Amino acid sequence: MIRKLLMCMTLLLILAAASVTAAQDPAIPTPAPIQPATPEADDSRLAVCVAPMLPGFVPYTVREGDTLPVLLVGVANVTATQLASLNCLDDPYALPVGATIWLPEEALVVSGGLTEAPEDTSAPRGSTIDPESSTPQTFTATNEAGIRFDLSTLENPAYFYACGSLNGDCTRPDNAMLIEGPSAVVIGAFQYAGIYRYRLETPRDDTNTIAEMRVAVTCTHEWLGDVGDLCPDEAARVVFAAFQPFENGAMIWFSDTQLVYVMTSDDGAVRLYEDNFAEGQPDPTAEAPAERFTPARGFGHIWAGLGGAEASGLGWGLAPEVGYDALRQAAGTVTYTTFVTGPDEQVYAITLVPGEATGFWTLLES
Repeated sequence: MIRKLLMCMTLLLILAAASVTAAQDPAIPTPAPIQPATPEADDSRLAVCVAPMLPGFVPYTVREGDTLPVLLVGVANVTATQLASLNCLDDPYALPVGATIWLPEEALVVSGGLTEAPEDTSAPRGSTIDPESSTPQTFTATNEAGIRFDLSTLENPAYFYACGSLNGDCTRPDNAMLIEGPSAVVIGAFQYAGIYRYRLETPRDDTNTIAEMRVAVTCTHEWLGDVGDLCPDEAARVVFAAFQPFENGAMIWFSDTQLVYVMTSDDGAVRLYEDNFAEGQPDPTAEAPAERFTPARGFGHIWAGLGGAEASGLGWGLAPEVGYDALRQAAGTVTYTTFVTGPDEQVYAITLVPGEATGFWTLLES
């Protein structure tokens, strides 16, 4: 009996010891295979911010002072605003330093890159760069012609790159263009007027030699209106037009489109009508008050069809219709707004949205 009791106690002690050992030495789990994680693909930004996926676009790390207009110098087919949208950037002038964005590849070779011989006269002219100069070298250029930097005196390999800010720090980007010897750098076009800053950095054993160039760029063509420093793609075009001012607006007819623009002041609206006036058609019979005029011909036909002085919203004419050479210019590359001049050189900004019957107009301050 005592022997059985001792055996039971011994068994209990062994089990207790095993339990303590198991608690102190838990089983080691088998390592699971590593699983890569990908950012959520169901992201609405991917429908617009497609620069990383576009062919010919390459990654670029933003430096302090970088702006998209400066980075896009030499690239003519993409605007700074478009590039900001393609990269999901809030502002083309406020880039997050250290971020990776995607630029057209030609932007990283200063659009046009190198010409073999500095004597090449087909490129826009510039001046000879002194690679050893410690004083900023200044040049002028028009936005369409661009500029050509003559590096015929370059004896050692050097890096050429743009600076984001005019007076701030300017660090050499990792993808700066390396120029091996005498040559030329051609910058084909600028989208904005202003002063641009470039550097030619020659590596030395002790301290690198940095020559700095500044280019004052003016627009080849002038705007009819005001679009800031952005340069127009083309000059304003001349088109024959007719104009008549009214008490509450104006009417303009353009010969190339055969359309009449009816612009009313109370609501700032512009509506387009086809000029279907036929020769021999009678003019409106409504008699205007003193010092006012009843519109005639095409203007009169539309004015009467809209209900005359009151119902049309125009009132009576302030002067007779006049013909003149109008200037017309789009306010941007893809904008809905067009600048148009009146007979007294006043400028109207007219915004027409495709598919919409009513647009908007504003008389710009001279």
